[in-house]
Amino acid sequence: MGARIKEIIDRAISSLGWRLVYEKAGINHMMVSSLASDHNALFMKLYMESQTYPRPFRFLAMWARDQLCKIVVQTAWEGTSCGTPAYKLVQKIKKTKIALKKWNQFHFGNYYKRIDELELKLSELQRDFPTNRNMALERMLKAELEEQRIRMEITWRQKSRETWLKEGDKNSKFFHASTIIRRRSNYIEVIKDDAGEWFSGRETIGSYLVSKLQAQLTSSSPVRANLDGLIQRVISDDDNDWLCRILDCQEILDVVNYMPS
Repeated sequence: MGARIKEIIDRAISSLGWRLVYEKAGINHMMVSSLASDHNALFMKLYMESQTYPRPFRFLAMWARDQLCKIVVQTAWEGTSCGTPAYKLVQKIKKTKIALKKWNQFHFGNYYKRIDELELKLSELQRDFPTNRNMALERMLKAELEEQRIRMEITWRQKSRETWLKEGDKNSKFFHASTIIRRRSNYIEVIKDDAGEWFSGRETIGSYLVSKLQAQLTSSSPVRANLDGLIQRVISDDDNDWLCRILDCQEILDVVNYMPS
């Protein structure tokens, strides 16, 4: 009689369009409640986390394409602050962050809404008689539409942290999907404590992790006294000597050339 093997299906397949619409969707396993089946049902939730929390500030690379960005940073940085040099530096950074966030909200707004507006204006204009004025306005709208698409692509590429794709068509949907997948992979829905109890919810999980970290930092013996056998040896002495050797100039140059620009 063979050994029993227990496996849990933990994946679901969706189309790219569906994933972009339901960014916070996820899968939960339901407990087996029937003796007639040993299968765990999958329960799909469209919103794994309904609450929204403030996100850390990130400088968007597409801001640098606008000439006003330098003026916004310079104006906020030149503001007066009182205190020690270190405190002044912190206040300047804080004011610059607030200024950039407000400028981004009012100057750029919603990319998708702005692109839809430009496409609608361009479509209406192309149906009119091609006068010199309409042709000049059409060129201006096309240029602005292209710039908006480039900015949106740069933004989603930065958020997705995909550095291997450099050239090609506008891959905003690809970068958007990559961002969603990365966020879902980093999301902790439930966690089990030392007693085997499961906790859910961002606040509950956060409090548990903070308490565990505090206990570890205040412990009199936070690290194992004997570390022998903790890490299994996987390389030989010759391999270790090769890894510890001094690199030559060509190897350093190859690594630098391989790094993303």
